[in-house]
Amino acid sequence: MADTAFRDQLYDFAGRQYAAFLEKFPASDRTAEVRRLLAQCQLGQGDWEAALTTLRAGEAGLAADDLESRFWAAEALAYGGDFAAAEEHYLAVRDQGGGSDLAGSAGAGLAYVRFKQGRYEEAAATLDALDPGNLPDKLRRRAALLRCQILLAREQFGEANRILQEFLDRHA
Repeated sequence: MADTAFRDQLYDFAGRQYAAFLEKFPASDRTAEVRRLLAQCQLGQGDWEAALTTLRAGEAGLAADDLESRFWAAEALAYGGDFAAAEEHYLAVRDQGGGSDLAGSAGAGLAYVRFKQGRYEEAAATLDALDPGNLPDKLRRRAALLRCQILLAREQFGEANRILQEFLDRHA
């Protein structure tokens, strides 16, 4: 029931169900997965601090080899504006994730936090290194819009306009 609510973005209901599961079955083999889902619910409700606390809780805390939890920690930190800390987690996931979808998503997140830190050249290079085929459609659209933001920040208005027009032609 919680998983269906989560897919339907009913984060308050799903979050309560996941929290109850963790309380009732703290040693389940699904604990790490449910903890990540609870954190995603909390993030979906805008509570990035609770999401980060949830991810850091448990026996191992935020283990270096738990790339999925590290990704969601990066998302929470980016949401909260701690871009330098988010960058550390995104880098680890991107570099250790091989060619996975998660690594691609981490690369896009990495470009975003670099942009937010005013590091436009690094953000652009990070976007250039992404494999568009390794990104879901929604993330591919966000990467295109981030590229426009980078170009605007670099005062390359003509190129930003061209890319934005292409984006609108494809997605309108």
